[in-house]
Amino acid sequence: LDRVEAAVVVLEVQPAVPPPVQFVRKYHPDDPLRDGWAGCSLSYQAHMLRPRYGLILYTEDSAVFAQVSLLPLLEAFPPGHIFYWTTF
Repeated sequence: LDRVEAAVVVLEVQPAVPPPVQFVRKYHPDDPLRDGWAGCSLSYQAHMLRPRYGLILYTEDSAVFAQVSLLPLLEAFPPGHIFYWTTF
């Protein structure tokens, strides 16, 4: 088994950076990550995951991406069937 591709990817989003701005704070061993923003923006995540994954859910601080082959199946479910809080 050389490689495993996730069907669904859940990522934490830096909510202070709105689309279409792409922001990422990459790891560096000398960066203590105490000051400034951390993580990355939704736009950066979408850019990095294209074209294999598409966004299916975005909350204030999280994003859920699924393989594009699964999007029609997931989108066929009524609101709230997979993610109960989407019915509010």
